[in-house]
Amino acid sequence: MKSLFAIDLSLNFRPHPVTGDVGVFADQDAVKKAIRNLILMKRGEKPFHPEISSGITDLLFENSTPIVIATIKKDIEAFITRYEPRARSIQVDVARITTGDIFVTINFVVQNQRVSLATPIHIERTR
Repeated sequence: MKSLFAIDLSLNFRPHPVTGDVGVFADQDAVKKAIRNLILMKRGEKPFHPEISSGITDLLFENSTPIVIATIKKDIEAFITRYEPRARSIQVDVARITTGDIFVTINFVVQNQRVSLATPIHIERTR
């Protein structure tokens, strides 16, 4: 049986084809999806908590300097540590910054597991 600690609902709310229940993500997939959603969250998108935002989209038009890259790494690590308690040993690698795009890989370990996971995230401007 899967632990209830690492189960999240699918945000598209499509029913499972066999059971008819809302789809779920479990264990490692749940944590990967949660991290991706956190990083892509913009200010004001979370109901009742408009202050929660990774702030990464604000850095999309900055020049690719060592200071900007260090800021992105530090901000993502702090944000995940604060809002995703299931992820441990978080390391962020900024692969590339171009005009309007940031390519980030987040390496982490799911709490109570020993497998190291990586999730690539492409952050781009929408306008």
